[in-house]
Amino acid sequence: MERRTLLTKEELQKVIELREIGSSWVRIQHETGVNRKTAKNAYEDWERRQSKEKLQQARVQVGTVIFREHMECIVQVALTLVDNLPESMVFFETRDAETVLEQIWMRDIVGHVVRTGESWERIVSIVPFEQLPARQKQLITRRNLMFVQCLKEHTQTMRWQEVLKSWRCAWEECLGILTELRSKAEKMVEKEVENMEKGNQVEKSISNMAKGVVEAIWLGTLDGEPEKSSDLVRTKVDHVEFGGETQVLLEDKNLAGEVSEACKKVINNLCKEKTLAELFKDGNPVGAKEKELKTAVEQLERELDPFVLRQIMLKTECSLCLV
Repeated sequence: MERRTLLTKEELQKVIELREIGSSWVRIQHETGVNRKTAKNAYEDWERRQSKEKLQQARVQVGTVIFREHMECIVQVALTLVDNLPESMVFFETRDAETVLEQIWMRDIVGHVVRTGESWERIVSIVPFEQLPARQKQLITRRNLMFVQCLKEHTQTMRWQEVLKSWRCAWEECLGILTELRSKAEKMVEKEVENMEKGNQVEKSISNMAKGVVEAIWLGTLDGEPEKSSDLVRTKVDHVEFGGETQVLLEDKNLAGEVSEACKKVINNLCKEKTLAELFKDGNPVGAKEKELKTAVEQLERELDPFVLRQIMLKTECSLCLV
């Protein structure tokens, strides 16, 4: 019998079938007419190729699972940004834009993976971030920022980072106006209390009075009528309200009216004596900046829509993607 080193596809298939049912190499030689050593070598080569293919398939399956988790972590980070980015500024706000963004990442967004029986499950901590150990806080924040970087790398052709920059600018300008208003209000309230007959009895309320003045003006400004802000001040039996959550509580009920009038006077002075006018020299910048904040958040919501993100990530790579 002539010794051959190569088998046709049909011969190899026959060898495989006979070997898989336990046939000996002698019988395979008899059945196929292929030398038993040649058949054995061909079969072993085929087994090695099969092992490599199975390993490659396993890697592809694992890579698919990892990439799916990778995408979902990025999606969760994007959703967290959109859901927690303020679209308006409250009158008591003191945080700058950078602090607002830093605090958004101070939460367990992507969690960690644990084995449960035969499967793996992603667990997100339900313990408040503030109560976590310092090392765990650092780990969570670092991981969140890592996925923020992945989001940036996957979406280089998208505009969301420009939109976020415009949000930052609007926030900082709005905060600057509010900070200046707060400073002026505190000084004017202090001066007004000094002129009150029973000013010494309300000195401890100066801070709350100034806060109430700012709240009333801020609410009036958002409504487009800062000059009517004093109308939001209400005199109650033992306290003064300012149209929102601020209240000035008074032990002496007879002082409520006097405190109310003092606060209204400060509001009117701020609005009429060009003190506030300096802040609003371009019309109503607060209303304009508030609109910019809201518009930016709405644009981010569209840009970072999970459906859009997943499609983009399937076509792009980041530094953590399996290549």
